[in-house]
Amino acid sequence: MAGACALVYVGQHTGLAGLERDMSRESEPIGAVLNGLEIVPLDAGDTPLETVAMVRYMDAEGQTGWALRKTSGVSEVEVIGALRVMLNHEEAAYEAGWVPDTDDA
Repeated sequence: MAGACALVYVGQHTGLAGLERDMSRESEPIGAVLNGLEIVPLDAGDTPLETVAMVRYMDAEGQTGWALRKTSGVSEVEVIGALRVMLNHEEAAYEAGWVPDTDDA
């Protein structure tokens, strides 16, 4: 899906300057951008349409941060809604005492 890349940085050292710089960049296939990362696939027969992704990254100076990426067909309202649903799900799971294993140490 070609189009402008939208992002918002929410890391320790990045801000809105990164948003303005990257808004004009062309989109690339998600597999090329996130090469080497793995996720659980969709169920058989499901067709991916759009995505919203939170990406933890390390810059050239070794600083880490988070970047939000979305495909061009996702509106800002849909991003907010998707993040709220995910936050509610994660909070409920945490409160229930179940926390998934992570390798983010």
